[in-house]
Amino acid sequence: MDKLKLINLSFKIFLLSIFFMVSAQAKSLPPGTGEGDVPSNVLIMLDSSGSMRSCMPGGDYMCMPDDITADEDGDLFIIQYPGQGLVKMHYDTLTIDTTFADAGIYDPADDDCKVLSSSLAYGIVEYHNGFIYSTDFWRQQVVKINSETGDCVRKWDLDGHPNALAIVGDTLFISKWSFFGGTKTGISSINLTSEAKKSCDANSLFDFNYGITVDSTKQNLYMFDENDKKIKRFTMSDNSGWCPDSTTPTSSWALNLPGMVSWENNVALRMDPDDDNVMFIQGTWTSKLAKATLNGSKNGFTYNWDIGRLGWGKSTASDIQFGFPWGLGVDVTNKRLLSANWNSGFGQVFDFDGNFIKSTEPSQSRMEGASTAIQAVVSDTTLSNDLDFGFGHWSWKGGVGGWAAVEAAVSGWSGTVETGEAIPCNDNNCVKVAISQSGKTKIVDDIVNISPQGGTDANTFADMAVDYYELPGNDSTGKPFCPKDDSITCQKNYVVVIGDGDFQSGDTEAAKLKVAELAAQGVLTIMVGYGPGLSAAGKVSFNEFAVIGDPDKILSNGATPTAIFARTQHGLKTQLSALLSGIVAQKFSFTAPAISATIEDGGSLFQATFEYRQNKEWKGTLLRKKVDGQGNIDDDDVGNWSFVEQLPNPEDRNVWTVLNGNSPSYQTSGYNNFHKDNSVKIGQLFGLTGNIVGDYHRKTAIGGSDRLTRCSSESGVQDGVADDIKGLIEFTRGTDYFDYAGDCDLTKTRDNPFGEIYHSELIVVGPPNAETKFNSPNQEAYWRTQNNYVGFQQEHENREKVIYVGSNSGALHAINATTGEELWAFIPPFIAAKFPTMVNTNLNSELGGGSTAIYGVDGSPTVHDMFFQHPMTKETGWATILMIPYGRGGAGFSVLDITKPTEPLHLYSIFNDEINHKVHHVDHEGTFANDWTYNSPIYNLINFREAKEATAKQQQGETDTDCKDDRVDGQLTTTCYKSKVWTFPITITTEDIDSIKVNDVEISGYIVSQSGGNTIITFTDDITYQANIDAAEQSDSFSLTLDKNSTVMGVTEGTKGKFYDYSTLAETWSSPRIFRMPNEDAPDDDPADDIYVAVMGAGSNTANEFVGASVFVINLEDETNPGKVEKKIGIVDLDHNGVVSSTPATPTVVTADTGTTGIRFRGAIVYQPDYEGKITKINLTNMKCDNGLLTGDCPAGSEEIKRFDSAILFNAETNNINKRYMFHALDATIGSTTTGLWLFNSTGDFSRINDREAGIDNLLFGIRDEDFPNFRRIQDLDSNGMPIIEKITLPSDLVEITNIDDLDECKDTTDDATGEECPSSDKRGWYIKLKEFAKGSAEPTVFAGRVYFPIYKPNADDFCAIGKAYICAVDDECGTNKSVNELNAEDSAANTNKCRTVGSGILSRIIVFANKLFANLSGNPAEEEDMISIKTGVLDAESVRDSWRENY
Repeated sequence: MDKLKLINLSFKIFLLSIFFMVSAQAKSLPPGTGEGDVPSNVLIMLDSSGSMRSCMPGGDYMCMPDDITADEDGDLFIIQYPGQGLVKMHYDTLTIDTTFADAGIYDPADDDCKVLSSSLAYGIVEYHNGFIYSTDFWRQQVVKINSETGDCVRKWDLDGHPNALAIVGDTLFISKWSFFGGTKTGISSINLTSEAKKSCDANSLFDFNYGITVDSTKQNLYMFDENDKKIKRFTMSDNSGWCPDSTTPTSSWALNLPGMVSWENNVALRMDPDDDNVMFIQGTWTSKLAKATLNGSKNGFTYNWDIGRLGWGKSTASDIQFGFPWGLGVDVTNKRLLSANWNSGFGQVFDFDGNFIKSTEPSQSRMEGASTAIQAVVSDTTLSNDLDFGFGHWSWKGGVGGWAAVEAAVSGWSGTVETGEAIPCNDNNCVKVAISQSGKTKIVDDIVNISPQGGTDANTFADMAVDYYELPGNDSTGKPFCPKDDSITCQKNYVVVIGDGDFQSGDTEAAKLKVAELAAQGVLTIMVGYGPGLSAAGKVSFNEFAVIGDPDKILSNGATPTAIFARTQHGLKTQLSALLSGIVAQKFSFTAPAISATIEDGGSLFQATFEYRQNKEWKGTLLRKKVDGQGNIDDDDVGNWSFVEQLPNPEDRNVWTVLNGNSPSYQTSGYNNFHKDNSVKIGQLFGLTGNIVGDYHRKTAIGGSDRLTRCSSESGVQDGVADDIKGLIEFTRGTDYFDYAGDCDLTKTRDNPFGEIYHSELIVVGPPNAETKFNSPNQEAYWRTQNNYVGFQQEHENREKVIYVGSNSGALHAINATTGEELWAFIPPFIAAKFPTMVNTNLNSELGGGSTAIYGVDGSPTVHDMFFQHPMTKETGWATILMIPYGRGGAGFSVLDITKPTEPLHLYSIFNDEINHKVHHVDHEGTFANDWTYNSPIYNLINFREAKEATAKQQQGETDTDCKDDRVDGQLTTTCYKSKVWTFPITITTEDIDSIKVNDVEISGYIVSQSGGNTIITFTDDITYQANIDAAEQSDSFSLTLDKNSTVMGVTEGTKGKFYDYSTLAETWSSPRIFRMPNEDAPDDDPADDIYVAVMGAGSNTANEFVGASVFVINLEDETNPGKVEKKIGIVDLDHNGVVSSTPATPTVVTADTGTTGIRFRGAIVYQPDYEGKITKINLTNMKCDNGLLTGDCPAGSEEIKRFDSAILFNAETNNINKRYMFHALDATIGSTTTGLWLFNSTGDFSRINDREAGIDNLLFGIRDEDFPNFRRIQDLDSNGMPIIEKITLPSDLVEITNIDDLDECKDTTDDATGEECPSSDKRGWYIKLKEFAKGSAEPTVFAGRVYFPIYKPNADDFCAIGKAYICAVDDECGTNKSVNELNAEDSAANTNKCRTVGSGILSRIIVFANKLFANLSGNPAEEEDMISIKTGVLDAESVRDSWRENY
């Protein structure tokens, strides 16, 4: 195959000037460009008042669902606890339909159309012919709602409180109460065609009845009488409306539900729509669902089956749990039973035989939702690399735990910046996490410990923020408690206040003065209103604070600042993600140039460039330039082109994706199904991970602001988000929907309608030309000859050359390499799920519009010709497969068949939602139902059954607040549970627990046991959970953390789900490497049954220890489960260095096809660098012994090895002081003198490349693998197959690892320019220490005995100034710096690292062509060239392999 594969740059980007206006995935400028290299300080202040215990509606989570129904498509309608609204969810994806009502939630301001508006009531919902019928108990009415739009159509007033509904044909039956002031108890009926209503005779039997059902004849109505626990049948007739013939039942019989508890008083009934003799029955307090068949006289029935037990966990096929289910619905079209579980919060789906199908997510408290959203923000490396986070929680000064008598809200700090907390610190108020680079990690750990209590006092957060930002002093390590530094003019500082309710009555003016004081000191305050608890007056108050907090209108695009309001946890995540922005636009080149050429003939150089634009999509293009055989660039060649100039009009582009059910098909649509005509299906993609499209353009003003109505006269603009979903689709194609031009022409083509190519490195694919010459059957070349690869080559010998590259427009682009014409753009479905984060309503102002720039398809594609059974054609043969990781775009990848460039095929896409703990998978048929949840690693008290019960009692109006364990009829009698015995939501053992903390103190002595299918944890002391915020005794803070290596971690559900345990997949910065691997351990002597696999690092995440630290081996050809995890290999995360490890770099893979002599194995040896400076070697071969033997017994002195064994080859002794982080891939070569395999890399915190903190000590290094081409277990392995680390603690309390080679085994060649310090054979290798805070800026490149390192050195005088880029040329085996002699580097004292200066800014990876070094330079191209070209200074090398990249 004619291709040059370019490895992904592990570049991380810094925040520039303004925090939180565009998305969390928003991109700030490249490192090394000046102001962007100074992180902004962000203090998140979260409301921890008692109302944060209330359940949170909307999104994928239900808030105490009362009832449930479905339309013909199976989409669910669920009515929730009073005030939480009616939601619509897509059945296939179980995500909210944001086009329904207000972003998916029906809860109108119009009181006449309210449903379930008050507590102590029961909500009911039924579906019929495109409309939803629901009730408001206290208003005594039935409401008719359009099921597509969520518009209220009409209502009927009743003469009693509606407590049950049933629809048969065109008749709606209503059961009513007269209790609580209702006029009449009994039955009413409504003809849904004529809309005529009839009220039947009063019948007291229907008081306190919660369920009725009617058979298809309408002649038999059944109800459950709670008084005598009997089913009662009433015959009915139609006399200008259906009514019972008598107030006396025609027949009755005992319910006798299997396992029924004596206090059962709420039973839901539903007839089988296809059989009037079959009834489905659900008992709330019995927590059972059953099927019964009526006898011929309809005066009794026999149970056919019953399922379920009382539980608060998520059901599985073998363990069905009900958490006090109330509503029971029937999906008539799809033959499904629907159960609404009030206490546990699940909506569950079963077939008519009682088999479990699926369930929604359980209810969450507001605090859990906020915690999830904040963890998502701080764990997102595209934010945390640019921002330093701190965190505090606040409620009120007075009350339990308050500090009314304390003069300062923050008077000092206890412990270090990284481990301590503010003084004072209590359950009500505390700055728990100081602002620092490591703050993100501590926030993830600490936020789950908060126990909400107290009121909502604005003075509290204001006092805490002012005092913290004025806190003086440093900790014992020299780090400042508050990093605000007025001498750094480009540093920005922020407070983000999140509150869930109106500020309590009192003096808010004093708080406003404090916020103004912050603004005067350069600290801007952002207000975020969260949840449904804010009144109109409360929102006004939040807006007043927003105006004071941003007096210069920096955060609001020049408009009057307003607060951000998010009703749901997903809305909070999206809104927090929508608050980041940058500064002045400049032009940059940031990916390595791609040279598609040969030295003899010359060819093409492809260079991606872009221009940054504030609050808009960046302007990118791809340039083709002629390059001759001597490496000279011809800017005037007639064949040169700019991609953006070739781009068709939006309506003429072929933009495609995979839609649910593959309908409409991308193939039959001509690879053009991503357009507004498919907005309903595409809207489902937008909601896959919970993001919500904002209401950017409106017809009517909202919240007292008319900003969003600027373009109200334009065609298509309407209230709600249906128009914005269509607009977002068209914006992706290239229109100006967000009105960049400020003229309200929303359909015109915008200037430069192409986002930039940032980190994705292109690949050029032409006719198949993989190697077919072989020396051994161990080579893949042999496999090709055995399977007629030549025939495949001949069939596609005229295949045109196509460039494949990802862009942050959110697409993988296929571009004709000759003409620059776009053939198509593929939008992976899980990247489409990020598109709502582009929509930032704050940027719609009188000055014009804007949007958030996101990371889209930001990873680098890999291409490989594979011989396998195709999942679509089911035929075995050759195909060209492309695998595209999403890079900073997310934790996922897609696999395509590009054998025919104009007819690509989607094989599968995979995505890990680490925040919501779900692995998503869509296959070649467009099946989106394949998603699997996995357990959260951290739990707090609200997750326990007893806390949920106490919360339910409080929300039911319980007045007893005494803390005790007291039950009547199995139910708690109080809002406070206090006991040693607690019920955990998942099945675990003691060994599964890593730690439990109560009131921030780790405890022991607890006992874990099993009872009735539940996990019981018995503690040595009582633990308290109080649901009433005004009670004297409040909750303990609590957290339980699971062991990350426990068997309960990861995907464990279902026979299929276990094959897709991508639960540790992080942002996929690592590019996959594809090869054939033996399918079993040695002895495996049959290459015919080897399998194609892709190996890749799990990606980047430096905040969450539960993701990122692993290597995935992915099976690419499994016929039943394509893309399954063949093996997940854990990477050791050292626990003593203050670093959370991950694997952002691309692995180096060595196979028999490398041409290296001595390789006898099939498969590959893999070398994986990681963030904390280690290199792990992984055996994916058929070797049996560590001396290289493939079969037989291992001789004395040799040890048996297995596939997937790993060993730690090298440790750079990284810690959070020296910051020797490895972001970049290794390069490798065979030494000409030592003949061993050498590995090269550099270290440095690329996310903070301008960092000049004391202790930074980075390296350039080369190490030799002494065992290559064999594999040896350097360390013993534990039961999980991971190396066991042996270490000792020195007298200085430092930890020394004794069984991993480190710098002590290498030669320091820092100042060697002559070769005198060349390491002897007993040394593992060499290292050079970089001076003056210098860092590696990209992976090294090996050529002709030299290693070329791109280096960045910060400006020594000014934090806000641009640093310098260098190239260091180092002898590959000796570590001698050759830069002065060969690259003409300045030999002066000022040039401390003795490397060649190439300009201001940062250097990309270096490409060698025609004995010249090529690289892109970002920084200040107005003064300097963005493409550098330097002669290597070495003689023409022999034609031998220099770098392992030539294989990939």
